[in-house]
Amino acid sequence: MSGRTQPAELPAELRPWVYQMVGEYVGCWHSSSKQDASRAWRILRSSGTSYFVKVLPNPAFFHREVFALRRVVSVLGQGQAPRLVAANAHLCAVVTTGLRGAVASTLSLSHTDEYALHRQAGQLIRRLHDATPTSALPKAPASTFIHHAVTTLEILLQRVSRLLSDDEEALIRKLAAVLAGPEMSQLPTAYCHGDNRPRNWSWHNSQKSVALLNFECCEKNLRLRDTVRLAYGPWIHRDDLREAYLDGYGQDLTDVERAALPAFAALDALNRLRFGHVALDTEAILRARVALAHLMEESSHA
Repeated sequence: MSGRTQPAELPAELRPWVYQMVGEYVGCWHSSSKQDASRAWRILRSSGTSYFVKVLPNPAFFHREVFALRRVVSVLGQGQAPRLVAANAHLCAVVTTGLRGAVASTLSLSHTDEYALHRQAGQLIRRLHDATPTSALPKAPASTFIHHAVTTLEILLQRVSRLLSDDEEALIRKLAAVLAGPEMSQLPTAYCHGDNRPRNWSWHNSQKSVALLNFECCEKNLRLRDTVRLAYGPWIHRDDLREAYLDGYGQDLTDVERAALPAFAALDALNRLRFGHVALDTEAILRARVALAHLMEESSHA
C-alpha cells in the first residue's frame, strides 16, 4: 500500500464483505499505485479507526500475504506491521488494521530521521529473517533460487535486449556468469519480505518508528533478495544509509553475497524495465535505468 489519498469507492463485489467484517465506514481512499500488483484502499469508520482493504492479483499473492500476516509478522512487534482482520480467498482480498504514519518513500526526512528509518528497517527485516517458519516452507537449497535467477535473466535479456545498449547487455551476461560459480551455493536463505524498500515502510514521525507493509511477496528465498532494491536504489552514493541498515540488521553481507549482488540487481532492473514498457510505467523504467547506470558505473571502476 502506498501513499495515494484520492477519494474512491470500493468495488461493488467487496462492499458487502467489508461491511460484514468491519461495519459501516464513512470514507474511502485509493492506497495503491500503478507499480503495485495489488489494488488497495484505506477506509475510515466514524470512530476514527482506519483499515486497509487489499485485493491481490492472484491466489499465490493472496496466500503469501495471508500466511505472513497470520504466521509471521507478530515477531516484528506491536505496531510494526498491520494485523490481519479478515481474509477472503474467493475475492483474493484481505482487510488489515491501519497504521499511524506515512509511507516512507513519500516523505522528505532529515538526515537523522533517514538514518533512523534505515536502521530500524534493518532491525525489522532481521527479525523477519530470523523467524523463518521452516516447517511450513519448502526446504529448497540456494542452488534452486540461483538456477531460477539465471534462467529468468536469460529470458528477460531476450525480451528486452532491444532496450539495452551493447555494453549493458555484455555486462549483464558477465554478471550472470558469476552466478555459475560453485561458491554461490553458500548464499544464505531466509524467509524474505521480497520487496524491501522505503515504499513498503511506514514512518511514524512523532514516535520516530518504522513499520513494514505489504507482504504479498514474502517467501523463502536468498536472503540477499531483501538487499537488492536498497543497494541499487536509495543507497546509491549514500553509504550512510547502507551502514545504518546493516547496523540495525546486525550483520554485513557475506563475501559471496557481495559478489552475487550485482547480478541480482541486474535481474531486478531487467524485470522493472520489462514491466515499465509493458505497463507504460515511467517510474519503473526510471528506477531500472538508475540501477543499470549504477551497475555500469561500478563496472567501470572495477
